Amino acid sequence: MVEWTYAAKFKKPFVFYLVTNGTLVHGEFQDWLLKNKNHVYVGLSLDGTPETHNKNRSNSYSKIDLDFFVKNYPEQGVRMTINSDTINNLSNDITYLHSLGFSKVDAAFASGINWNIDKVKNKLKEELSTLCDYYLENPKVRECSIFDIYLPTFLKKEKNIQKWCGTGTSMVSIAVDGKKYPCQTFQPNTTSKPVELGDIDFSKIEDFSDPECSNCILESACPNCYGLNYVTNNDMFKRDKQMCILMKIRVLAVSYLKAKLIEKGLKEMEPAEVYQTIKAIQIIQSEFSTL
Repeated sequence: MVEWTYAAKFKKPFVFYLVTNGTLVHGEFQDWLLKNKNHVYVGLSLDGTPETHNKNRSNSYSKIDLDFFVKNYPEQGVRMTINSDTINNLSNDITYLHSLGFSKVDAAFASGINWNIDKVKNKLKEELSTLCDYYLENPKVRECSIFDIYLPTFLKKEKNIQKWCGTGTSMVSIAVDGKKYPCQTFQPNTTSKPVELGDIDFSKIEDFSDPECSNCILESACPNCYGLNYVTNNDMFKRDKQMCILMKIRVLAVSYLKAKLIEKGLKEMEPAEVYQTIKAIQIIQSEFSTL
């Protein structure tokens, strides 16, 4: 497919991006990837320590050539999935990935599962607190994506609601029978049920706001997957409300870390950004400190 595309010499720019668990990336496949490195980008899914990764991914850790990914795709980093069974080791998992040499760690909370929020929320607070201490002690380490939230956004009186991905606009997923779907999550082999979305204009961003979230200051920054909304709630506009508590705990941790970085002079910011960040921290702590 890659070779056919490049042989066709299309005028429009394009790129191939592969997501892999790494278990089959050896030998000739590695040679092919290196040959096409300028055209093909590769992202590795790696969930942390060998113990956590094996729990999530069928004891496959030893089958991955980690040195190949660290050496050839250091900026691409790794993507890890956090779930309720592995959250007790979250801080160890992320710091372990940093220790391997990956400069970028994209950590995402699993959607479409039963999180048992009452059981995990206090542990999540502890794990994020430990991570905050780690980043304060190692300020040159790039913070994982859990902390990638721009706090001044929450000062805006009018929330900037945007669609979270290219579903139905810049993205299309084609099933084996040739039928097109807004993304792969809507395909029957993912949802295990017929998908009847009707005549939806995916370019109308304002339609993608959940009315139940309209009074929350975090709405514009809260991750949203329309396909998993559909799988979970039979409604692509209705968010999985389990994620609300996770997001609020996450934002509290971000506000704490940013406050400490400012206090210790470890974060380079313009004076206006410092002021806005401090104001946002005050609002967040006031809103969610009783969680």
